Amino acid sequence: MGKETSTVAPVMERRKLRFESIEELMADVDRLEAAQRAGRIRPLGNWDFGTTLNHLATWAEYAFTPCPISAPFFVRWFFRLQKRKLLSQPMRTGARIPRVPGGTLATEPADWEQALPRFRKAMYRIGAEPPTQPSVIFGKMTQRECIDLNLRHSELHLSFLAIVPLDPRNPLNLTAEKWEKAVEETKEHERETDERIRERIEEGRRQRGESPS
Repeated sequence: MGKETSTVAPVMERRKLRFESIEELMADVDRLEAAQRAGRIRPLGNWDFGTTLNHLATWAEYAFTPCPISAPFFVRWFFRLQKRKLLSQPMRTGARIPRVPGGTLATEPADWEQALPRFRKAMYRIGAEPPTQPSVIFGKMTQRECIDLNLRHSELHLSFLAIVPLDPRNPLNLTAEKWEKAVEETKEHERETDERIRERIEEGRRQRGESPS
């Protein structure tokens, strides 16, 4: 008998994310969209791309529409004392809202192609307008605080969506010519995506009166 070999898939780790602006958040979501279309997203938790976007969009919209739940007094008291720290540091995993089934809202499965435009609309609105509704846990917030809260929230959940690198072993068993063409087309698409991302970030900086990088 020949020697048996086994192929072990690489262990995927949570992505390390830090967003300083809505533009940087959108740049990462653009990368995830490209990876989703190529079948290269591997969820490391229970939520796929669509469920994650729907959850983030729902909570972002609560900056302008009343949230259907309220947090207990002791939760609001604690979080408001720690607001500055919590809005500047990474959001911890495993946090749950007491007396809410599942620990939070908007956990249902969602189609990513429907959730994506909703997510973009909600986040761009936060970047353009001050909130009109108080936060469930922080109460009244400034626009900058609302932006930071949603950036921290997005960092947490998007970090669980790993992007699988291109596999040089050609799992589709393409011919050499077709494989090289597919790889080059993917690389070109990624270059175009990166260029659009850079343009979007620079445009955001110009609108804020910041010096270009």
